[in-house]
Amino acid sequence: MVGVVNIADYLLFLLNRAGEFSYVDALGLSAPTDDVRRLLAETARASGMTKVINDLDTGTKREVADVDRVATHFVRLFRDGRIGKINLDWEDVADLAAGEEDNAATRR
Repeated sequence: MVGVVNIADYLLFLLNRAGEFSYVDALGLSAPTDDVRRLLAETARASGMTKVINDLDTGTKREVADVDRVATHFVRLFRDGRIGKINLDWEDVADLAAGEEDNAATRR
């Protein structure tokens, strides 16, 4: 099973590769990034998506980014079409079709 942070990382990669940077404004980032950890941390700070945890080393509580919540938000924005409309299957289908043409040519 793939976690939501991994899905967010892959979406970030695809958006950047497509030159689709509308996520920067939608998430309140300072600039485009290829680092999903930076995206999650900056978005958490900008939107208040944090949680309080007990730091077992120091015995105190501290506030950290709620990365699963931010990643889910990022994926939802993509699914809603608010941070770029790209087809996730296009290249796979084109590659598959090209491979089938190659296979058909070799069978003749």
